[in-house]
Amino acid sequence: MDPGTRVLATAGALLASLAAALAAAGSHVLAQRLDAAALASFNTAVAFQFVNSLGLFAVAWARESLPGSRLLRLSGWLLLAGTILFCGSIYAARLGLIATAGTTAPIGGSAVILAWLGVALAIASGPSR
Repeated sequence: MDPGTRVLATAGALLASLAAALAAAGSHVLAQRLDAAALASFNTAVAFQFVNSLGLFAVAWARESLPGSRLLRLSGWLLLAGTILFCGSIYAARLGLIATAGTTAPIGGSAVILAWLGVALAIASGPSR
């Protein structure tokens, strides 16, 4: 397995594990400390993180299938960075570490959108078997 592919797959597993832990913390601890809107925002970040952590596995698999695709390699890193930026800024804001998610969440979300579009384009334009 290519080292970059290994990093993305490992990051996907770690992000999925963290999403599960944060979901538990949200339901057991934060439900009593956050208002309904803040808890909903936190839970949206958890769901977004979990889905995109599984997406990192899909990108890792696709990288093995299309090893020469620079677009796919870039998309994987963009997906990882976007997920961290989007979810991380929401977690930080909801836990009171920063005042708001500011522009970081939209930048992260945009990176994720571009990553998925890149994955689609790389797969659609890849060689047929």
